[in-house]
Amino acid sequence: KVFGSGGKEILHDLQISRAKMNFGGQEVSGHSGFKAEFESSKESLYQALAQTNLKDKGVHLAGHSLGGAASQIAAMDLSTHFGVKVNKVTTFGGPRVFTKDAADLYNSKGLGDVTLRVKQNLDPVPRLVPRGMYHHTGKKISLKSSKRSVHSGAVYRDIGTKKVTEKDIANARESDKPWSFTESYVKPVMKMTKAAFVMAYQATIGSVINKLRRGFQKTKCSRA
Repeated sequence: KVFGSGGKEILHDLQISRAKMNFGGQEVSGHSGFKAEFESSKESLYQALAQTNLKDKGVHLAGHSLGGAASQIAAMDLSTHFGVKVNKVTTFGGPRVFTKDAADLYNSKGLGDVTLRVKQNLDPVPRLVPRGMYHHTGKKISLKSSKRSVHSGAVYRDIGTKKVTEKDIANARESDKPWSFTESYVKPVMKMTKAAFVMAYQATIGSVINKLRRGFQKTKCSRA
């Protein structure tokens, strides 16, 4: 009742191991569960494009939850491997997909500028995959919903058709800016550890050495 049809998809979100992805000869990394979902459907996607002239006109990729994750991977795949023009990518309740290198590549291809991410304020799925390990792309619209089913496609369909306005789109905010886990967590912790060690040294060993030094100087002076 809470997650609607997205219950099984949450299991994919929790498969957070990294998988190598190759886009236009450049190797980056992304979420292994989402890559597997895209791989399972890409042949039918290729066949559909081969039967149309959308390669030149451009495509609009969209999806809910796991489908939103696959849409972002498809955008990278189609634009780098086949030269397909991606006019727009829209995700609803989508999770984080790419590591920093992949998110940077996604943005450098101009895909971040045409990606719109719609999320409900109570939907946990966009937050399930750890920030720092993976990143959101594009601009986000955060909307409130009073319904209990916070992740179901039906609720997002209702939001998408009735609540998203041109003003919302114009005021959409940037999603997570790609940042390094090492830069954001490891180095600050190392700095704090070093500072704590220095303070502990000054408070203990340093004070002991200073006392010994002063005692030695007093002894030397008394002998003199």
